[in-house]
Amino acid sequence: MLNRRLLLNLALLLVVIGLAMVALRPHPQPAPTGVVLAPGIDAATVRHITISRPGQPALTFARVNHAWHLTAPIRARANPALMRALLDLPQARSNKRYAAARLDLAQYGLAPPRATIRFGKTRIELGTLNPLNQRRYALRNGMLYLVSDALSTLPESPALSWISLKLLPPGARITALHLPTLDLRAKAPSGWTLAHAHASAAQIAALLDAWRQAHALRITPAARSTANTQGDIRVGLADGTQLHFQIIATQPSLILRAPGLRADYHLPAALAGRLLHLPASAAHPAP
Repeated sequence: MLNRRLLLNLALLLVVIGLAMVALRPHPQPAPTGVVLAPGIDAATVRHITISRPGQPALTFARVNHAWHLTAPIRARANPALMRALLDLPQARSNKRYAAARLDLAQYGLAPPRATIRFGKTRIELGTLNPLNQRRYALRNGMLYLVSDALSTLPESPALSWISLKLLPPGARITALHLPTLDLRAKAPSGWTLAHAHASAAQIAALLDAWRQAHALRITPAARSTANTQGDIRVGLADGTQLHFQIIATQPSLILRAPGLRADYHLPAALAGRLLHLPASAAHPAP
């Protein structure tokens, strides 16, 4: 009886192991179907992008030192996630394509197009969304495509919609920070000069780290009036960049205005204490 039970348990164990091996075995992914919208575009080699929209100024983007910047109608760092979605568009696939000469393009939002995107010399025109499947009509080289479009309404949106939500550039090295309550400046060869306050190295490091990591939840156009500002912030970077913000509000959210961009950065209210004041105490930051 004992041998039979042992054999049964071993058989069950082998079955479980076999099922586990089948489940863990890599399964080949099905080959993508459909036709690529613009197969000749390699995202890694694109350096300039232009988005034209009826009745609005064109948006122009340039890749500078591996990072994308909005160069017109305003100059600002571009949102990296949105730029990735934009660069993915040429590789979007359509189940079918149709000769545009036989179609009434106005029915697809393509006469005129909602937006025209130029990746270098390659032009893609975008129309409306198909109400049944939410895929977008696109026109290239006289052919009509129906593609997935993660950009949604962004090609028709104002320039501020494309700005990076981070207050400082990636890898920024702060050399000066002026806040309403303190003035912090780097000194050579190392260390900091702090006016109007006293702080430990750990407190200063925590304050600077908060600025390097801070990013907004959203960006909105700045109001024309500046009468209600609560103080100025100036940030100096090692590359010579000088950033200027105005404190508009700290509750119910922290709003910092960039006058040069005419933009308001909306951040969580909890960041007001971390960005505008030295921490009461701070542990040494992780390397």
